[in-house]
Amino acid sequence: SSPKKKKAEIEYKYSQDKIQLRSSPKKKKHPILSLSVLSSTKPKPPLFRIASQNFRLQVLENAASSISDFESSLLPHYGNRPWTCEVRLSPDPKLLFRVSTNEKIELACLPQIINHISSYTGTATPTKAAKKIYPEDLEFGFQSLLKIERIWYSPNLETFRSRISVLEHVEELDRRNKLINKCLFRKGAGNKLLKKLPPKKDIMQAGLYRFWRDGLWVKTLNSDNCPYSKFSFQLTPEQIEMCYSAALNHFDKVMYTVKARMLYGELSQGFDLLRERGRGRYDMEIPCFDTAPFKFLMSENAPWMPLVSMILGEDAVLIHKGCFLSLPGSEAQVYHQDGVHLCKERQKKCHAINVFIPLCDLTTKNGATEYCLGSHYLGHDCFFKSHCITPLASAGSPIIFDYRLGHRGLANMSDEPRPILYLTYTASGFRDAMNFSRKRYRKLGQMVSLPVSRSERAKKRAKEENDK
Repeated sequence: SSPKKKKAEIEYKYSQDKIQLRSSPKKKKHPILSLSVLSSTKPKPPLFRIASQNFRLQVLENAASSISDFESSLLPHYGNRPWTCEVRLSPDPKLLFRVSTNEKIELACLPQIINHISSYTGTATPTKAAKKIYPEDLEFGFQSLLKIERIWYSPNLETFRSRISVLEHVEELDRRNKLINKCLFRKGAGNKLLKKLPPKKDIMQAGLYRFWRDGLWVKTLNSDNCPYSKFSFQLTPEQIEMCYSAALNHFDKVMYTVKARMLYGELSQGFDLLRERGRGRYDMEIPCFDTAPFKFLMSENAPWMPLVSMILGEDAVLIHKGCFLSLPGSEAQVYHQDGVHLCKERQKKCHAINVFIPLCDLTTKNGATEYCLGSHYLGHDCFFKSHCITPLASAGSPIIFDYRLGHRGLANMSDEPRPILYLTYTASGFRDAMNFSRKRYRKLGQMVSLPVSRSERAKKRAKEENDK
């Protein structure tokens, strides 16, 4: 008798990516049926339901993953980061399934869903017609039992539950990218170099957009066409020379004190005024930076303060300052972030920044700092060499970056030391007790004065003789 005339219970056995259908009536067993038995005269794959709840959920998870990957692939990256889409499908027991051409079980309407998404996302401009084509509660008409819930996460980790709002945000990110290229890299349509310099207001806004996207603000990117060169954000040559001399003099005094007091063992643990950050690398707190001649570093009118205020707000606070010294032959640092995320569940706005000011021109040989763009975003803090840049800023030009941005100092292969002045600013209310706690380090105490050199003694004697 035909299996269509009997109400037989169909059991599905899935083994080694193949399906075997068995008809098992209560009284009389039916032989194994091929899939062609249930198919119609048309060459279409048969549809069936899955009795096993666990197996049905597994197939739905695979379908949700396929839809998620396809949704994400249609949206453009922003700052080396992709869009992601979380998809949830309703696990209704009456849903229909089929066997795909590669002998895998899949949701029967999955191809139609993919085609529908592809046809809709042909344009990034949301229109009234688009809203009618794709209402949020659409069940596709393929299967009234299927309900799809989507949550989109943008490259800057904002959350969206509407496709229209997603496309609007895509347009906004594209507008920001164009402004960045136009104002900071002077590139127009077709990457043609723009001759006219954009207004300062647009340049500042583009710099802020780039800081949000990449976690970095820098005056130059190995280019003489950078529009920042038209504005004075840097230290004067006299101020650079003052800081450079103070940094090297402080290092010499500390190391002479260590030698005079035989404190080589304690040096590896670090002092309050100098800590090792790897072989040939030192983090120094310089007392003279707190004196009146260096008040330009702490002033509210410091050249970089307009940028700091744009990022952190008008109530930004300077919590620490010092100098990184990389000696000739120093090794490259380990990749690291200076601060952690204050919230592990969602991306929060920047709460602290570092302002690096090189006291000499940075080159490919003297150990410039390498930054991993976009690593300040939650979940994107891993090191990717393809995302890294090494800005070769001139002496006195600030490099501002998010406290959470991954970076490392490169090896100094030159014959000269490379000092970098740094200042750490935070939003009001935040303090970093971990990085800047003096309790962690031994106090060096009164430093031993450096011996007077022969040339200095000769100058002193000549001056005394002239006075006589």
